[in-house]
Amino acid sequence: MPRATALHLHRVEPGLVSQVLADTDLILPAKLALLYLLSHSQQIHTREDLAAVDPTVAERLDAVLHELASRLATVPAEEPPCLATRFRLRPHREEDDPDLVKRIPVRAALQLQRIEPGLVELVVADADLTLPSKLALLYVLGGSEQIHTREDLAAVDQLVASHLDAVLHELVGCNWLATVPAGRPPCLAARFRLREDQEVEDVDGTLGVRHLAAGVTWVPGDHGSDL
Repeated sequence: MPRATALHLHRVEPGLVSQVLADTDLILPAKLALLYLLSHSQQIHTREDLAAVDPTVAERLDAVLHELASRLATVPAEEPPCLATRFRLRPHREEDDPDLVKRIPVRAALQLQRIEPGLVELVVADADLTLPSKLALLYVLGGSEQIHTREDLAAVDQLVASHLDAVLHELVGCNWLATVPAGRPPCLAARFRLREDQEVEDVDGTLGVRHLAAGVTWVPGDHGSDL
């Protein structure tokens, strides 16, 4: 997957992540695209870059660009968003640091393209999860085959770092995460993985993966789910 699709939330000005996610005037695809733009604020982006953020962005790209028109500038300027091929974020502050990218750990990236179709929306809409837990969970889902340390999760966003023990208890308690090794209290565990049941079989006998908290089974190569 192209590196450009990563969301580096630590590059976003403190408070803007929660502000974007809470903005009732933005549809979810526009929020995802805006978070990507904010985490790569010094770059010029193509339509292809934005479409690669998430399938929901790709499907509604022109609508997303029109919705974000007040926050984007076309390159060259003055082109209608539906005709423009390149975009940049309008500066939020004059003192934005152009070297900020160099100081951010790569591990903080949210790789939305690696998440099963439909699961991003499911997580964002989950009323039982707090915002820090949603951010941490999206990070873990983007690297679902990996084991993640407390430091990895804290690096996702300051909101996660500030509430790390509460986030870990919430995600373990909701069956999204499992401690490594199993059985340790979340506040004492140093490593975590996405909790999955590998023993689920589809009706045709194909082995699938069940995300216990979501109650959803995906079969390799399948873009659907059974809820």
